[in-house]
Amino acid sequence: MEQNTEPGKVLTNEELELMFNTFKNGDYDLEIQPRPTLYLFSKILYFTGARPSGVIDIQVKHCNFDENKITIKAMKKGKSYQAQVRLELMELIKEWISEHSLGFNDYIFYPQQTFIRTGKGKDKATAYSGYRKQGQQVFNKIFNVGIPNTELMHRVSFYSLRRTAGTKVYKAKGIMHAMLFLNHTSVKTTQM
Repeated sequence: MEQNTEPGKVLTNEELELMFNTFKNGDYDLEIQPRPTLYLFSKILYFTGARPSGVIDIQVKHCNFDENKITIKAMKKGKSYQAQVRLELMELIKEWISEHSLGFNDYIFYPQQTFIRTGKGKDKATAYSGYRKQGQQVFNKIFNVGIPNTELMHRVSFYSLRRTAGTKVYKAKGIMHAMLFLNHTSVKTTQM
């Protein structure tokens, strides 16, 4: 088997819980403020197994609340696909939509600062780079202490959630289920 060079450590259940709780509630000792946007972003990443860029592109119209499915724009294969998700996640999304007064064509993750300044922008996806930077600051404080930036396989990033979810599906249901969950076209890709 080839050596995988994509970023992302596989997180334990305890590490997942720590991460979700830190995004949701903050951590006074580590001087981390609650990050509700990153909390929802990380939950969607984990429960869909999607790439961060696919999650950034989710619009309200992509959320099927009757069937608990989210349409994800595929980044590498090109064709969108539907991810079956837990009711818990759909409830979080529904609350977010209501709290942010999002309409049918609005993006779940819109540029909030632009909207605050101008009252416009919900019809555009935010840039992932800002989320990646904010998330990495948290990951560095709770998981990556003392791990060099060059050690991608040992550092936690948002991509770790895709790797973790895919690994859990693989261990529970096998390689074919993991391949479908991650929207891969080849088992070889999933095995890496």
